Amino acid sequence: MIRKKIFFLSMIILLISGCEDNRGQFRVKIVSPDLQPVEGATITGGLDWEYFQVQTDSRGIAILPGFALKYDALIYRNNFFPKSVHLALSAHTLMPYTYIIEPTPKQFKLIGSVEGWGILFDSETLVTVDYQGGYHVYSYSDQGITEIASAQIPTSIKDTQLHGDTFWFSTHSDGIYVYSLADPLNPQQLFHLDIPGSLGKFALKDGILVTGTPWYHDPLRIYTYDTSGEFHEIAQFGNYYAKKMAFIDDYFVIFNSYDSLPAVYDFHDPSNPYLVYNGVEPDYWHGFLYKNYLVLVPKSDLLSEETNYKLIDLSDPTNPTTNGFFSADSRLFKIINDSTAMGRYHGWAEAISILSGNITQGFKTVAISTDNPFLPFFLLKFHEFEGCFPPYFIIGEQLWKLEDR
Repeated sequence: MIRKKIFFLSMIILLISGCEDNRGQFRVKIVSPDLQPVEGATITGGLDWEYFQVQTDSRGIAILPGFALKYDALIYRNNFFPKSVHLALSAHTLMPYTYIIEPTPKQFKLIGSVEGWGILFDSETLVTVDYQGGYHVYSYSDQGITEIASAQIPTSIKDTQLHGDTFWFSTHSDGIYVYSLADPLNPQQLFHLDIPGSLGKFALKDGILVTGTPWYHDPLRIYTYDTSGEFHEIAQFGNYYAKKMAFIDDYFVIFNSYDSLPAVYDFHDPSNPYLVYNGVEPDYWHGFLYKNYLVLVPKSDLLSEETNYKLIDLSDPTNPTTNGFFSADSRLFKIINDSTAMGRYHGWAEAISILSGNITQGFKTVAISTDNPFLPFFLLKFHEFEGCFPPYFIIGEQLWKLEDR
């Protein structure tokens, strides 16, 4: 009897010390607003040797190392808003401290895995490519996704563009390739422009090709070309990190950093482009195009839960004008259509968010994907947006469908 009492008291001491001693362990519980346990939620935080990352079980419970009590932690899960908390012990030592996380208004349903990023996406077929030159064709539906064809094309793919059924892509050090996708199941190389150097972004218009690098300041280069693969450099201009650029009518637009948001060049004579406008926006750090608008992203977007974006109307490229502001609760990197945008949720940069709204009333996050692996860093600047055909989205090389709850 005495031995049983000693054993019982020892177990109680261990339980209490495990909950209260920051050298031991303690438990937390993650629930939804209706107090239902959230399985598979991740709790992460700490630094260096004291970094921790654990997931909740079917009861919504996770066991954390005692040292985690010294740190703030992030709680996240697909289809819930990430939440930052300071970890604490429950007042009742035998009960886990409970945190409530809010579900998003809509949710992602996983359809299946893909390789690479989308270059052609319609209601029946999805075509992707990857950095190593893999070309993949998929059929898909709500029930799943199936690869129906594949091919090997030149490797180290960087920037990709589809013009009609003609697919263009730049490579790391092997120039630019052009393929016909008239039959997506059987891609055919049309020609190859063996332009020297490590290529990145490029822009096309009427037999004119402009190339630039996003890694350092460098002049942009203008080439003429033909379908035999012949090309000739006809001019160099500017000195830019070439992160994003495009043609609008006979004008070339590059939006770099705050000192060229945007820079506009007259291209009526491609051999002699000249600067007609240069926007200096000290409060904004980059931008992206939506129709004929340049959407400027403020420097404060990483710190604020609600970010105000500035619209620059480029309908007259020689005279860009401010056309108002709108807000969003995620850091936008793409406006997909008149009611849908994509970004990274303000609470956690690795969370991809889908937003609903417009450029007049602003955008609100409606769904969040948190378990998406990052593309390699050197590809993020090219393919942060991996492709979509709403309500289907490629995120982290997986195909998701956006659904109502």
